[in-house]
Amino acid sequence: MKKATFNIHTKDGFQERSGWLINDWFACHKDYRDWKLTHLPTGMLIPGNFRRRSDAASLAEFLNERADWSFTDPSIMSDAHTNAGRDSKDRMDYDVVYHRYEWREK
Repeated sequence: MKKATFNIHTKDGFQERSGWLINDWFACHKDYRDWKLTHLPTGMLIPGNFRRRSDAASLAEFLNERADWSFTDPSIMSDAHTNAGRDSKDRMDYDVVYHRYEWREK
């Protein structure tokens, strides 16, 4: 991972964030106490809060191996993308107190 600045899509339009590039398609940044994961070509947030940067990075690598994430139009997401997200939930523990995910190695 390397430090970088990138844009995220918000309800107020695109906003710049400083964070870490994980691979060609994903980056993460710290937002208050939690880490957030962003799909770089669209600037769209991947749902979930992560306790550690490494948890967000593990999810990004897991997703990267399961689908082509090079699209720039979110409306063209395929079943492969949906299935990759669904499959990832089996690899994460959810902390109901802090409302964030932790990656669990299998």
